[in-house]
Amino acid sequence: MKKRNKKYKPREVLPVPLMFRHSVSGQLSLKLQPRMAFQRLREGAGTTDDLDTLACRLNWAFVAQRDFYQNQAVDVAHGAISAIMGAKQRLQEIGKAGFSGSEMAAVGDGLNLADHLCERLTRKESLQAFQTVIEWNHKATKEMMQ
Repeated sequence: MKKRNKKYKPREVLPVPLMFRHSVSGQLSLKLQPRMAFQRLREGAGTTDDLDTLACRLNWAFVAQRDFYQNQAVDVAHGAISAIMGAKQRLQEIGKAGFSGSEMAAVGDGLNLADHLCERLTRKESLQAFQTVIEWNHKATKEMMQ
């Protein structure tokens, strides 16, 4: 038997490329979770977790439209984020989260924007926008701790 000249090297297993989209069920779940949170808040049964879910999705939409669509929908994104901030402030002041009619419309428009962007962006672009939101959260947490 002949001796091998090269040492054995196992092949590197590469991760799934980020250019592929989510599965259909994953895409649907990504759209439904914020919608269900919004519905609970509209009914008066919402919690801070529901507000946080909406805030994360709307912040993602803001970053995605800013970075990949040259701020074409900045008014919609700002309106939705300010509505969430107003609801959080009311939650701290009176202990109950809720929206006015115009705030509900703004959040609904923001969720529609997020769904539209989710269908148009690649996984890599979505990931970059989400990582930006996570960095914002880390900064805000550090500022709160100081």
